[in-house]
Amino acid sequence: MTKLSRDPWGELMWTGFPSGPGARSLLRKGRGAPTPCSGAVRERRAEPAGPFPLLVRGAWGSAEPPSSLRRKLLCYFQSQKRSGGGECELRAGPAPGSLLVCFARRDVRQRVLQRQIHELDLGEKGKLNLIVTELETATEEETSDEKLVPTKNRKYEAAETCRAKESFDPNTEPREKSCSMENIAGCSTKTSLLVALENVQHFSAQRLGALLENVSGFVADKDFCLEMRPETSTAVVTLLKRIDAEEFVKLCAESNRLKKLKITAKLLEETHSIKAEIVPGGVSTDHIAACFENVSSGGGPVVDVQLLPEERSAITTFCSPKDLSTVLEKQHSLEQMPVSIYPYHHRLGTALSGEKKPSVEMPKPITCPLDPYVWQFLERQDELIQDINQEMAACHCDVIWPEPDCAHPDEVVLFPSSSLYEQQEPMMQVIKTWREDASAQLSHILSRYTSVMCQVDSVFWNDVNAERVNDASLMIACVCMGLVVIAGDRAAVNRAERELMERMEKDVEERKRQENSIEVSVSVMLGKYAVLHNAGLEEDICKEYPRIKIFYDDTKKAIQLCGLPEEVSKIKMRLLEKVQNVPYKSVNITPQVFQFLQCVDNKTMSERLFISKKIKAFYELEDDAIVLFGYTPEDLSDAEKQIETDLDYKCIDLEDSEIIKKEEWRSLIDFSCKKYNYSQKTVIIDECIGKENRVTITGFSKAVAEVYQNIFYLVDRNTHMKKVIPAKSAAVVQFVEKEKPNVCLEFKKKGVKMCFDTKVPCISLSGPKAEVAKAVTTLEQVLSLLCYKNVPIDKPGAKEFFTEKKDLHVFEAKQKYNCLILLKVEEQGQKGGEVDSKGEREVCYEETLEGGVTVLVCKGVMSNYPVDVVVNVLNKDSKLPDDLAGPLLQEAGPDLQREYKHLVKNHGRLKPGCIAITGAGKLPCKHVIHAGGPEWKKTDREKCLHHVRKIVRKSVQLAEKCNHLSIALPFVRAGILGIPVELCAQSIVSSLKKTLEESRWDRSLREVHLVGDADKTVRVLSETVKQVFAAKSPIWPLLPQPFSSESMKESQKAKRKDNLQMVTTNEGLCIKLEKGSIQDATTDVIVNSIGMDLQLGVGPLCKALLEKAGPGLQLEFNQEKQRRIAGKGTVFHTSGHNLLCKSVLHAVIPVWDGGKGEALKTLKDVVKFCLQKTEELALNLITFPAIGTGGFGFPKSTVAKLMFDTVFEFSSHHTPKTLQEVHFLLYPGDTGNIQAFTSELERRVAENRIKAAPQHIFIGPIVTSSSGVHEMKIGSITLQLINGDITKEDTDVIVNITSSAFKANSGLFKAVMDAAGSQVEEECAQYAGQLQSGFVTTESGNLLCKKIIHLIHSLDVKNQVTQVLRECELRMYTSVAFPAIGTGQARQSPAKVADNMLGAIIEFASQKAVLHLRRIRIVIFETKMNSEFYESMKKRQELHTHDSDTDESKLTSLFGQKKSTEKKQPLVLEKKVELVTFQICGERQQNVDAAASWIMDLILKEQSENIISDELIENFDRGQMKTLVDLQRRKHVTFQFESNRSPPRIKISGISRDVYSVSMEVQNMIQKLRDTQEEQSKAELVYNLVEWRYQESNDSFRTFDKLTNMQLEDAKIAKKAHLTVKIKNKNYKVNINTLQANDDRGTTISIQRVPKNEEKQAIELPAEWEDMKDKPVLVVNLPSESQEYQNVEKEFRKTCPNLTIEKIERIQNSYLWQSYQIKKNALDKKNKNWMNERLLFHGTAASSLSTINYRGFDRGFAGKNAAIIGNGTYFAVRANYSAQDDYSQPDSSGRKYMYLARVLTGQYCAGRAGLITAPSKNTADTTDHYDSVVDNEKFPNMFVIFNDIQAYPQYLITFRK
Repeated sequence: MTKLSRDPWGELMWTGFPSGPGARSLLRKGRGAPTPCSGAVRERRAEPAGPFPLLVRGAWGSAEPPSSLRRKLLCYFQSQKRSGGGECELRAGPAPGSLLVCFARRDVRQRVLQRQIHELDLGEKGKLNLIVTELETATEEETSDEKLVPTKNRKYEAAETCRAKESFDPNTEPREKSCSMENIAGCSTKTSLLVALENVQHFSAQRLGALLENVSGFVADKDFCLEMRPETSTAVVTLLKRIDAEEFVKLCAESNRLKKLKITAKLLEETHSIKAEIVPGGVSTDHIAACFENVSSGGGPVVDVQLLPEERSAITTFCSPKDLSTVLEKQHSLEQMPVSIYPYHHRLGTALSGEKKPSVEMPKPITCPLDPYVWQFLERQDELIQDINQEMAACHCDVIWPEPDCAHPDEVVLFPSSSLYEQQEPMMQVIKTWREDASAQLSHILSRYTSVMCQVDSVFWNDVNAERVNDASLMIACVCMGLVVIAGDRAAVNRAERELMERMEKDVEERKRQENSIEVSVSVMLGKYAVLHNAGLEEDICKEYPRIKIFYDDTKKAIQLCGLPEEVSKIKMRLLEKVQNVPYKSVNITPQVFQFLQCVDNKTMSERLFISKKIKAFYELEDDAIVLFGYTPEDLSDAEKQIETDLDYKCIDLEDSEIIKKEEWRSLIDFSCKKYNYSQKTVIIDECIGKENRVTITGFSKAVAEVYQNIFYLVDRNTHMKKVIPAKSAAVVQFVEKEKPNVCLEFKKKGVKMCFDTKVPCISLSGPKAEVAKAVTTLEQVLSLLCYKNVPIDKPGAKEFFTEKKDLHVFEAKQKYNCLILLKVEEQGQKGGEVDSKGEREVCYEETLEGGVTVLVCKGVMSNYPVDVVVNVLNKDSKLPDDLAGPLLQEAGPDLQREYKHLVKNHGRLKPGCIAITGAGKLPCKHVIHAGGPEWKKTDREKCLHHVRKIVRKSVQLAEKCNHLSIALPFVRAGILGIPVELCAQSIVSSLKKTLEESRWDRSLREVHLVGDADKTVRVLSETVKQVFAAKSPIWPLLPQPFSSESMKESQKAKRKDNLQMVTTNEGLCIKLEKGSIQDATTDVIVNSIGMDLQLGVGPLCKALLEKAGPGLQLEFNQEKQRRIAGKGTVFHTSGHNLLCKSVLHAVIPVWDGGKGEALKTLKDVVKFCLQKTEELALNLITFPAIGTGGFGFPKSTVAKLMFDTVFEFSSHHTPKTLQEVHFLLYPGDTGNIQAFTSELERRVAENRIKAAPQHIFIGPIVTSSSGVHEMKIGSITLQLINGDITKEDTDVIVNITSSAFKANSGLFKAVMDAAGSQVEEECAQYAGQLQSGFVTTESGNLLCKKIIHLIHSLDVKNQVTQVLRECELRMYTSVAFPAIGTGQARQSPAKVADNMLGAIIEFASQKAVLHLRRIRIVIFETKMNSEFYESMKKRQELHTHDSDTDESKLTSLFGQKKSTEKKQPLVLEKKVELVTFQICGERQQNVDAAASWIMDLILKEQSENIISDELIENFDRGQMKTLVDLQRRKHVTFQFESNRSPPRIKISGISRDVYSVSMEVQNMIQKLRDTQEEQSKAELVYNLVEWRYQESNDSFRTFDKLTNMQLEDAKIAKKAHLTVKIKNKNYKVNINTLQANDDRGTTISIQRVPKNEEKQAIELPAEWEDMKDKPVLVVNLPSESQEYQNVEKEFRKTCPNLTIEKIERIQNSYLWQSYQIKKNALDKKNKNWMNERLLFHGTAASSLSTINYRGFDRGFAGKNAAIIGNGTYFAVRANYSAQDDYSQPDSSGRKYMYLARVLTGQYCAGRAGLITAPSKNTADTTDHYDSVVDNEKFPNMFVIFNDIQAYPQYLITFRK
């Protein structure tokens, strides 16, 4: 029974081939019986188009072939696989010995014909070659008429043949039964039940079965079954029922679906053949034929048997299909081996197996040999393995490589891959040749690789293997000792083998050389060898004998030679000859020089003396002489001269041997030894103190001379005298110093030191006794001839005025009167001599400075000094303290010792100039500052003193940072640090003065103690303090003053005497600005600029530098040029030569390119390189001129900014280790550079000021105008949020956003550029690519602003806003407009941008130094963003709400109590004027008197007064008075109050500039006070309308204070959900909607909101008002045709007929309307039967509209235009009065604004100036006042009210002329 199942590949197949009695019936499913033969011969009706003959000839002779051969030929041409044929029959050919093979189809014939070779396999007899050709045309036509059915005679012949034995070869050919081809042809044909489907390779059985069901309508498994033959791309359909097969084929042929799929169906005839599989080898065809003709096998007569030995199969053809059926039903065996039998179809070229046939048998795996070393190589190369696997896959092969540690690593196994089932060719054909193909392919692949085994030496092999370790094409394995295998790529292996052989040959040769080599010693004196060595002995020998080894053995004093005997012998002979010819000489030298040479190494010294000078010589010491060796006599002579020239000694006789006991002597000796013997010994100093008292200096001549000069100078200057000459005044002292320089210079040349003391007027002389005596006589004569006069002046600001331009005034007095003027400030007196009870100290001198700090010079010890902090100075190792610090550490106890050790452990030893602070242990002070002291070196004098000054500066600054009041500084004297007393004192005091001046306006220190322990040091300190603090530091006259008082204070940090300004980076790098010539600079490094032509000396700066430096600089520069290739930005380094610096850096500067190229970047790189180079050289100071601003054409302001930027950037990124100061040196006549650099320095100082700690600021409520502008007060700044176009803003600055390329096709940048015009575009183009600190400032072009700041796009919005605000403040701009930065193309969140922008504004406003910027506008272009910014403003307001405690205190003072009726105490401010005295000195009394009159007139001319009148002055409290006191102190002005005036007045006196700035600050104070009163008015107004209450513990309700009451009502109006208030000093969060308040503990209390008056319910809004929609204010534009519009217009036209009305708007403010109505009701009750209300006009400016619409009229602005009848709000009866420009000021578009207001005038009287309220009606009753005042009681033109709620702005008229 058959069934449908899946084959091993998943395809559907038929299983269970029919067998048994019913098998034949199953085969007969068509109409009629099955065909008796296999279809090999058919009648013509079966193939109407045939036959198609071919002529076949072979080697069988002229007779016809025997029957056995004919059967084989027939089977051959029926097999498509063997011959390409198909259905055919054999016929006699037209010629003897020829056959005709007639095919049923033309295409089959053509296929057979296309095969070039036809061979018939005859088994053991070999192969029979067949010649197959076409017939001629005549023969073909003749043949075509014959029938396929054979003739009777041929049938008979065939039958006979079957009965007889075959005579062709009776032994091997099988017997044929009596069945012939004629019988087969004569069998009755029946319709086949098999249909073949071709081209079905892409279908599974299931899919194909379904497709056939759709086409035929039959059911699979029921009507037909299907068998797939994938190897032939066919399928066979077996019809199970009696279905017409031809009809089935027709249905398939007509199916469009099958046509589209190219599937064809053909009838498959019943077969006469079977295929036996698994046929044993060696079985013959006769054996097979006999087997199947046997009755027991069920067979019958066999027509043909064809063996297929390669497939182990055979095809047997029967005469009758009946026999085939019988055979198939039985089991068969051949040679006792079972065989499988299947029906075979020649047409298909395959057997139909059904269920019986097993799956195609795959070839067995192949085991192939594999070189194990090649496998080791491949195993390491995964990519090669993958490539081989891919190549073998093309042969349907899977490669199984050996596993690690397997038994057979030399074998590889090949398995057939699954691709065999998927290949397109017939499977059996591929399987047949698979083993041969796979083996051949693998052999071909492995032939690319090979391995070789080599015998090598292990040592040699290690060196070779190391070179090959990274060669990926090789694998090298060591098999055993001396045996290695090289495997890998064949070419690489061959190459490696060849190289290995070559190396081995060389190695063998080298070994032979080593075995034969000998070593010989040649004795040579060291001196001779050294000479020969320096002359190139070894090099010469090695050139001729490269493999010889030669070296000198110091121990044997011999030259060692190693090589072949013949080479060594030749070299030895030559060497002895050279040694013999070396000249030498003994030279006598002085004992001192000989002693020096004994102290040094002769090799090193020979190199320094001779070799470095290219003299081939060497010396050795013998006894008391020196032996010189030279290569030539000339070298010997030069060496002798060199010793005489370079070595020397000098002696100094000491008259006083006590000098060597002085510390200064020891310091100098130690310093000299360290300096000159640092790396190599240069000098020795022999102190032979005894009978001779002589010091001997021996060594190199130059060093000896320098040391001799220093010691001689020390000895020479040790005997000197001092003398003090008193003077009449300080001016006299200074006059002698400045005007008599020749006298002073003459004595200074003779060694006399003069000290001019202006504090204690005297002249101190010191020096040689004789010269000092002469100087005293001369100076006393000069002093007796001078005249002087003191001019006291007590005017405010006199000192500051004179000091500010001191140099100018002094110069003018000198020019006009030949007199000197000196300013002297009266002192408070001294407290010298006091001894503090807290510690042992003696106050020797005291100086009280202007800022209140007292400097004391005291004698005492630091260990018990009674101050807040003491300074402990340590030596360079931070281990050994000096004589002051030692007791200090001992007295402090172990706590301080432990803390200091811990500090050193964590941070290391303190370096010179560095400080650290610790506790004080048991000391009486609070802290101890430890400082690293410098080591004194005369050559590094400036560096050492710089460290001293640094210690003083940092110690004072740290003490102030810790808020200490007093500090004690020890005198770092000449003890262990070795610093001369005078120099040390000068450095300490000058640094102290500078530090105190820098911090004079913000410091805590009140006392600075300079402490010494010896009388001499205290005396020197006292004199130095007098001298330094008596001198006044001049102010640089070119310094601009862009700031007010605060700016002036801060700018003093950058001022320094000697035309010096300074600013310090955060890392401590000092930048100084100086005037002078570059050639006179004294810093370590000077920077010079040169052009691209590299010509030194071109340009004034470079030329001056070269002239001073001398020709040596030019020579060294030329050498540097030749060593390197120069380009833009290249920097050459030379020494300073005759300049005062150590190094000069010559920078190649390009010409200015307008900012379009790389010039600016090159200049920046040059500055940065010079700074780095200075660090590399370990130098401290560098000087830059204004490089690039001369002939190179760089803009001066650009260079100034770039140089400051670069230094600050360098300092922050490369914290300097040695670099301490950067000097910008400006030529005094270059005012442009001086101005540019000064401005930039001032900006840097101001930036530090702006970065000061923020102060608490007031953030006011948000006020929204009718036009939608949200306004908030932040400190002194007004912030406005508006919707609009930023290009229409008229602020000083507008902000634009751009990219660094300044290009955009859309957005804000394009809009600004279009509005500004081409001028701005061109200016921006110049800055393209230049960031310049993130923004660029340009002109405004066609815009209304003054400047445009273009911000370079960045995501840091807050930083960008801060940058702009600082720039505006620095440039003194008062207003700026911002866009919504970052919300455009950057697409940042509007809410985030709003928070960042407001955060930056609030932080900026909280700075103390915001003096100029007053208004900031944020302009929103997209309306939808407005709410985000508004919410951010509200959030800021809530966060900064004041605590209710503060509010209540304010409320008490402002609202809670009635004003006292008692008379105020008069305001009194102590008038403090600093008395200054001008000392004048000259040579004629007449000139002195004239100069006194001139200076008096000069001071008085600059004096100015300003009077401020305001009623609020009498309300000044302690806070305002304190501010005035501070202003009087800082600004040096005086205040005088005139309280008896009406209104009260303040008179401000002083210098004009100070008077102006102080007046502005006083006006601001008054305005703030006015703002406070306005807040009070608003609170009172709210309190009149509504009352908020909170519940107390007894369930009663208590009223909030008025300020909180106002805040709650504002929150309700603003529809806030919550508000935090204080109730009984606790914070409560009030829910405005539920009227519940909760504290942080969850306590809840109730809140009430109660209208204040019952009548409020009766107050209705006007009927004509539109719905407010919960808005506080609504501005309604009236239509011109409405009656309301016409009524207002009528009133306006009465007096303004020619003015044009643009619109009339109704102001709807319910809050203000109710307040007004309450006031009106009260007035109506008071003034019954009186016209209390009038319609009046009020002109105003556009800026006031929002305020009036929201708050009403504000009398706080009274007097803004005119206040002739009182300080209230003015209203006009006629419109033309208010239409004047003074009142209704036109805006930028020419529009003017006027209100028609309802005004409660009530009863009125005439007003007067200064009124702040209406006068009383009766002097007896001061509580009854008029309601308003007028200008004329009979015919009033204007009314003035003094209560803001007495007027309501009902209509706003917008008009123009």
